[in-house]
This record gives sequence, structure tokens and C-alpha cells, in this order.
Amino acid sequence: MPDIHFSFCPFNEDLIAKVLDEQPHEKSVFIFPNESSKRVALKKFQPQWEFDFTLFITMAEFKENLFLPGKPLLKEEKRTLAFYASLKDEDKDFFKITNYFQSIELAGNFFSLWEEFNEENVDENLERSIFINNDADFLGWQLETYEYLLKIKKQYQGHIHRIGFDDSIFIHKKEKINIFSLDDFNRFIFVNQFYYTNFEKSIIETLQQHNKTIVIYYQLPQQIVDKDNLTIRPFTLKNLLQNYRTHQIIITESKNDFSMIMALLQQTAESNIKNIIDISFQKNPYSRFLSVAEFNIGYTTSFSSSSIYRFFTVLYQLLDSMLWEPERKKVLVPLQNILNSLLTEDFIFYFLKDQSPQTRKQTHEQALKYVYSLIDYEIKYLDLDDRNLSHLPKSPAVNILQTITGFVHKFAHINNIKDLIARLDSESDGVNIKKIISDREFRYSNILDVFFSLLADFMSIEEVGIVQDWDQYFNISNPYLKKLKTASGILRLFIDYMKPKHFHFQYETEGSRCEITSLQDTRNISFNNVAVLNVTEGKIPTGRIIPFLFTDKQRKLMNLKTYDDIKLREKYYFFRLVLSAGKVYLFTQKNTEKNIEISSFIEELLLYFPRQVLLLNDTKDLLYGNIYRYIMDCKDYRPKKKITQNPAFYRFALDKKTEFADDCIKLTYSSYKDLVNNPFVYYIKHIAELNECPKLVENDFSPRLIGNIVHDIINEAWSFLQQQKSPLLGYDFSQINKDYIIRAIHKTIGRPKYYYTILHDHTFIYFDTIIVQNITDGITGFFRFLDDLHLSFKELEILPETEYSSGDEKIYKTLFSQTENDLNLKVQIRGRADLRIHVPGDNKHLIFDYKTGNYEKEQLILYELFYYLIDHPEKAEYVDSYFYQILKKQSQGLRDYYKTGQKSKTKSEILQSFKYGFLHILNGLSQSGYCLPEQKSKLNDFAEITRKDLFLAKAGLNSNTIKV
Repeated sequence: MPDIHFSFCPFNEDLIAKVLDEQPHEKSVFIFPNESSKRVALKKFQPQWEFDFTLFITMAEFKENLFLPGKPLLKEEKRTLAFYASLKDEDKDFFKITNYFQSIELAGNFFSLWEEFNEENVDENLERSIFINNDADFLGWQLETYEYLLKIKKQYQGHIHRIGFDDSIFIHKKEKINIFSLDDFNRFIFVNQFYYTNFEKSIIETLQQHNKTIVIYYQLPQQIVDKDNLTIRPFTLKNLLQNYRTHQIIITESKNDFSMIMALLQQTAESNIKNIIDISFQKNPYSRFLSVAEFNIGYTTSFSSSSIYRFFTVLYQLLDSMLWEPERKKVLVPLQNILNSLLTEDFIFYFLKDQSPQTRKQTHEQALKYVYSLIDYEIKYLDLDDRNLSHLPKSPAVNILQTITGFVHKFAHINNIKDLIARLDSESDGVNIKKIISDREFRYSNILDVFFSLLADFMSIEEVGIVQDWDQYFNISNPYLKKLKTASGILRLFIDYMKPKHFHFQYETEGSRCEITSLQDTRNISFNNVAVLNVTEGKIPTGRIIPFLFTDKQRKLMNLKTYDDIKLREKYYFFRLVLSAGKVYLFTQKNTEKNIEISSFIEELLLYFPRQVLLLNDTKDLLYGNIYRYIMDCKDYRPKKKITQNPAFYRFALDKKTEFADDCIKLTYSSYKDLVNNPFVYYIKHIAELNECPKLVENDFSPRLIGNIVHDIINEAWSFLQQQKSPLLGYDFSQINKDYIIRAIHKTIGRPKYYYTILHDHTFIYFDTIIVQNITDGITGFFRFLDDLHLSFKELEILPETEYSSGDEKIYKTLFSQTENDLNLKVQIRGRADLRIHVPGDNKHLIFDYKTGNYEKEQLILYELFYYLIDHPEKAEYVDSYFYQILKKQSQGLRDYYKTGQKSKTKSEILQSFKYGFLHILNGLSQSGYCLPEQKSKLNDFAEITRKDLFLAKAGLNSNTIKV
């Protein structure tokens, strides 16, 4: 058997050039560790090629050529689907799996484990004595899990053989190696494979047995290579410092990604850097901001960043979010998902593609505004069949919502992949893929070719018989949701199928650009100048990951790779890159607050490398100011300091002619509150009529919704009480019991208006069992409170909120005439109390406002003025008003706010104080316009629009007037 020939290449030589120069090409196979080094070798070989019988191949491709499977091999999603089909009920129970998607992680670990066993020729029958003797015995759960995996492996093999397939975990084994396809080659040259698995060693032995010449190249010092075992001994940088090429290493330390990238851009502008190494470039946000004219980025792009992927993801989320409401037998679509679909341009613009840009924008804004109004109405769901849209406020935007729900409805009837493909092919009611993709994708990428290729591959899942019945994959017991969840499951499978795919962008640019690649792709390649990003602990080297099933100690005894093996390999990749390059720029980060530390590899460089070669830089975040100044100066966004110090910068000027055409300010309590607290915000909300749009639909019973429900329950309770009222004695509030209230609650919650506002999930159970009990006790307490006010058995005139519907109560009343304030405007107010009670016998007027949240005494003053005291100030001492906190069963009267010890203010004093304070605000509005308040606590609303940051900075510079 011929010996193995070893050759060692120093770091200051070009490894690939050396291999091609030293080795004969005829009948030779050159095996490289990865695709990138193979491409470089092919490029260098082309000028020397003289029709030699030569093969360039990666180690992965080489191993594929050594087996002759009798059946097609399953890969990727197809093997995962087959894996799930092979599971028995007991397997699913043990691993807590109820549907296909919950099995994906287990499947990944399953296949990785057996592939590792094959690579290291590990016997499935683990000899426990070895582990016991080395203090690494298995725990009970490990043994039980392993037994299940062995059982599933047999089940999986039997299942795929029955349907005519095989898997590499059963084929790629030592005893099945067959070199027939490579028999015509005499020489096999392995180019700098750092780590040889036991399986790869078996391949080399097989080649030797067939009298093939084996040549192994290392770009490492000879003394750290174990030639007998083809392993690398642990080493430090000191062991590698022989004949290296590096003449300068510049290490730049930053605090964050921004500073690091800005330092890189500055360095590339100053130096001739043409290669940048980043361990996960596409996953970092900064990858989206670099210019394609300067950087060769986006050569391959993940399909998960494409418009097609985003479109089908939204469609899947709409389908998957739907729920079946069994009482009324309706399929409901959460409004949150409707809002998300409108906020995803790749989805909503598909339906508006045929409109002009201006019309498209207008329609989009109308639809968003309409959905925001539905959120304001506390609507949580839409019917899949549009039935509740007819009950909602009218708007042209209803058409686009009906288009979306109708489109989703069609996809809800998908039962299999064939149905999905039919929808994609149908021109009348399907999806036109070309309408989805962006103009950039259409002009510069091959996205359509990749999409239709993956679509054909996806369709083959059913065509080749891997799946016969989709119901078993999604396991839906509810018959009403079965079809719906099957459709959403197939769509999820479809978008999962897209995730690993990539498509190419090709831009026409002038001149050479910086190439960006990963650390693993640099193996065997040398650079003149190279920059390496993110040389931080946890990235280079990779952070420790807890292995599946077995500990590192157990894995070492099984000859499986451990964290130390992986770290040693990465260490070699990194130092080989540094030592074979002329000039190296290393960009690292250190941020104690975020637990980011510089790489231990850099610490080795600082420890062992000659000092004259090292140069250390620290960005100190100085580039932040440069970038912001560039942006502000170019776009003129930065306000002049002279302007920001001027008080006029923080106010809107008053324009009575355009803002108050009828010479009158009309206020509800809400607008009054805004005017008093923050005139600037009052202008935005009530003059400019702008409001913040909610970003999320409340996934709970909001205080406002609970308040609305409570109001309606109390009004319903009054209806019941009217039926029980004694014509002679009136009401007996002391006898009100929970039965009245429970009847009112059931009737109220059963109303159609609450069907689409109350959540139909576990939240309703909490509401029904906890909140409803508090509401029942609170409302019962409210009627007992009326008894405490001695209202039982009296003649009463009851005016609940529902009675506020027409006539005088809708008309604003004048609080101040034009001559009473410096604005020279009438000030009119209007209110809407929850309940009013007139007691004719006592000549008393009582006002009540139910509260489930916060409240302020000025609201009661406003109600008293509006209902009674503006027209009849003489009734001041005969009018009383109260807040009642339903959930806390507490009451608070207006007079209580102004009571100190045994002394309290008279109603006239209370009203006079209120009016004086209000006039002060109005007169200030006349003098200063709509300005910001001095109190810091009142500056939170619309903080970005009101320039709160600049206002506080100004106040801090100029005065100490800001109050907390």
C-alpha cells in the first residue's frame, strides 16, 4: 500500500499556486475544503491547462461521488416531511409534538446526529463502560432519548424504503465506499484540509488499497501535524510565527456597529482594501446601507428578504391567525393582522398595482385611516365573509378590505400543494407573481428563475408520493378549522421552502469593488490587503453552543467534534488569513454594558506578534458627529442654534380668523384638558386635527372597552329597575342584588356591537371569571351608594347617558363671552355625564360619572356648569357631582376635593377658582399662542412633534423654570 506524501507550505507562499506548480495535472484529482478555494484554483489553472485529464472538486462533492445509491436520496424539507410521517404516536408524545412544524427542530438534530456518527464511524451500540470509566456516564433522560432516536431511525428507514427513497444517513458509511467513478484517476491531492473525520480517513485508506497516490498539503508548521492520525495538535500563535507574510496589522476598537462600520469606510477610502471578511454580513443591518458601486454586496441574497417571501408571509399570517367562534359559527380575522397587511407594502400594493402612484397612495392612506378608526371603535375582528363590514362606518376603504378578505377567503380552500399551484397559475383569481416583485428585483435579479425552480421542486413533494394526506401533518381536531389550518400549514411549508433559497443581483458598475466574504471562504486564499469585521468574542471565535443530547465530554469519548475542536479550527482559519496577508485591518468592539469583548485571538496577536508590526486605533465615537453633521449640512435639517433658543420656535401662532371663523372656541372636556395641559398639543389634535395612529390593536380588554361595557351594563340595569319600580314608593336601592346586575351583564355582552370587540380567546375566560365579578360587585356597590345618598323611596327623575341624544343637550353653552377674555372669543362648552338624577322633593340635581381608570375633578366642574350652573348659577348649592370607581367600589364627590379638615369651600368658591384658572390659560393663549407648558410632566404627548428634547435643552441652558 503506497505511503501518503506530505507537503508543508509556509504562510508567505501562495498555497494554491504551489500545489498547481508541484503536482502533475494528468489523471489528478485536486480536493479542496470549500467551493471558493476550488474556484480560485480553477482560475489559476486555466492558463496552464493543456487538455489534461484533471478534476477539481470540493471534499463534500468528492464524498458524494463515492456512493452509488439504488434509490433517490431525500434532502432538506422532503426528508423532514418523511421523518414526521415515520413518527408513531408514542414518539410524538415523548417529544411533545402535535404537528409537523413542531418536529422540524427535532428532525434537524436527528439527521445531524446520525451524519456525525457516519463521519466519525461511531458504533450505534454505545459501550457504556467507556463513559462510566471516564466519569461521563449517561443520565436517564439521555439514554431514553437515544433509545427513541434509534427506534425512529429504523421506522424512518422502513418508511422511506416503502415509498421508494433512501437517505444519506443510511448510504454514507465506511463499508459502502465505492471509488468506481474515480477509478481512472491515479493521484489524489488534498489541499489543506484542516480536520479529517474518521470517515474521510477511511476514504484515504481505501484509495491507498487501490494503489492510488495520496498527497496531502498543509499550510502549517510540520511539527504541529500528527501525520499518523492526520490531526492537528493544539497550538498558539507563537507556534505559527514562521515565514509569515504580514508586515502590518491595524487593530481598530469601537463601541458599536455604527462606529465600526464608519471606521471601516474611512479606512477603505484611505487604503487600497479590496477584500472584507465578515462572519455574518447579510444578517447585520449595516449590510443594507453600503453602496453597490463601492462594495460587491448582494451577489447572493436570501429569498427571505424578497418581496415574494414577504407577500406570502403576510398571506400565511392572515390565514393562520383566523379563529373559529363556535357560538355564532363564524370565522374571524384579527384586525391586528389586517393592519399588518396594510403596513406591508409588498402585500397591499399588489392589489393597487394598476392604479396611478397618486391614486395608490391615496387609497392606501384611506384604508389605513379606516382601520385606525375601527381600532378607535375597539373593533378586534372582521368576518372572513365581510358580514360585519356592512355594520361599520361607511368608507371607500371598505372596498380594499373586502378585496383582501375575499382574496384570503379563496386561499382558505387550499387542501394540498396542487391547489396552491393552481392559485398561482390562475389569472382570474390567483396570484400574478410578476405583480408582486419590485422593479429592482425584476431589473437586476434572477428572482423569477429561482422562484419557479423552487416551485417545481416544491410541487414534486406530492408528485413523487412523499405526502399522501396533509391532515396528519397539521393535526387539527376542530372540524371547522381543519380546512383553514391545512391551507395555512401548506402556506407555511411553502415559505419555509423559500427560506434557504438564494437569488442573485447583478449590477452594472464601473471599476473594481470591495469583495465581502465569510471567514470560512478564505481557506487556502491569500490577500494583499484584507479587513476583518466583528473580531469579537462570541463571533470570532464562535460562542459556545450547548450540543444536542450529549455533553462535550461524552462527545469527545465518541470521537465527535467538541467546542474545543471547532475553536481550534476557527483559530487556524483566522491566523492563516492574518499570516498569509500583506496588510491586515482588524475591526473589533468592546462595550462593557452590552457584554461585548475583543476576541481572544486579538489578545494572542498582542501577546506574540512583534510590536513594530501592530498599530492600535480607538474610534472613540468621534465619527458620530461627522456623519450627523454631513446629513444635517447637506439636507439643511439642523435648526440654527439661534432659532432653537427663541421661545417662538416652541409655539404655534394664534390665527383667530382661520381657526375660529365663528368667533367661538368650542370645548368638550377632552379638548379642554388638552388646552389647559399643553396648548401646543391642543393645536395639533383639535385645530390641525392630527392624532397618533395606534401601532397595535389591544390584545386585551382595554380600560376604554371595559369602561364602555360598564356604562352599558349600568344603563341596562336602569332598564330592569324601571320595570321593578314601585309607582308609589319609587326605587329601593338597598335591595339591589347581584341578580339584577348579572342579568344586565349577560344582556349587554350579548349585543352584536360587542361581538367584534370582545376577544374570543383565553382573555375572555379571564374577563368572564375575574373582571365580570369585579364589575358585578362594583355596580352593586354603586346602587348601594345611591341608597347611602338617601335616594331610596323618593320621587326621582333618572337621566342615564343613553337619554343624551337630542335637543338642548347637544348644544354648546357659553361659559365666557367675548368681552370676558383677552381673546375676544366666545368660549362654549359641552359635556356628557353618565348619569343625572333630579330629586324634585329636595330640589337637588346629582351628576355621576362612572370610572374604570383615571379621573380629574375639573370634569365634574365642567359637567355642573354645562348642565345647570351656566344658566342657573343660583342653583350652585343644590347641585352635587360624583365620580364612582366601579372596579374599586369607591366614590369621590366634587366637594371632597376642596375639603380641608372640617372646612370646605363653597360651590361658588370652587367655580370661581376654576373660571379664574381657565381665564388665565385663555389670556396666555392670546399673548403667546399655542405654547409648550413649563411642567416637564406635561410634555410627553407628541414629544417628537413638540420638540421636547430641544425645549428641555433650551430650558436647561437658559433658566431653571422647568417644573417637574
